[in-house]
Amino acid sequence: MTTASSAPPMANPPTWAPWATIRIGRTRAKLLLALTEPASTATLARRYGLSPGTVSEHLTALRDAGLVSASRARHQVLYERTPLGIALTSIHTS
Repeated sequence: MTTASSAPPMANPPTWAPWATIRIGRTRAKLLLALTEPASTATLARRYGLSPGTVSEHLTALRDAGLVSASRARHQVLYERTPLGIALTSIHTS
């Protein structure tokens, strides 16, 4: 779901290898791909039309898997890909 305040969809989003979506799931894969730059739970929730709680749950799972890290920036927590998350997102087919 795209709203006026959300980022436009990627022109040519990468297609995940089937094993990747099976292992982490479609929504988590989408969120991991979205983290081309640090983003907050609220930003990702607005961008993808998900509840902040749902996004938080997925980001926690990605963090527990070592694919994203979290850091506080004033009043919000920003998530970004770890080197492992970057490596995983680079494994895709066109």
